[in-house]
Amino acid sequence: MQTIASPDDQLAAGLRGFGPLGLLAILVILSADIIVKPLSAVLVLVWAWRSHTPWREIGYVRPRTWIGSLTIGVLFGVAFKLLMKAVVMPLLGADPVNQAYHFLAATKPQFQGYSIR
Repeated sequence: MQTIASPDDQLAAGLRGFGPLGLLAILVILSADIIVKPLSAVLVLVWAWRSHTPWREIGYVRPRTWIGSLTIGVLFGVAFKLLMKAVVMPLLGADPVNQAYHFLAATKPQFQGYSIR
């Protein structure tokens, strides 16, 4: 008769702690981050699954309100765009006009043709 592994088996506890197994898991995830970024993300999810760590403890929580989260995200995005255009880009010497598409500013038919594509 097989027994189901409890959430607090020794391997899961070792992965959650800062012992040799936990530090090895951290090193493997960080070294995978140097090789390929998505690989480290997948390894973190595998680590969370194998160590029986709840999603909430690694930062995945459901927002209280989707509308509130969306509103905050849009407001932050607009503020970030304005900050970049008004402060950062002039400091870096960027041209305020995008020369690649500046010809569309005065020609309405061309603008409509580009916006439909």
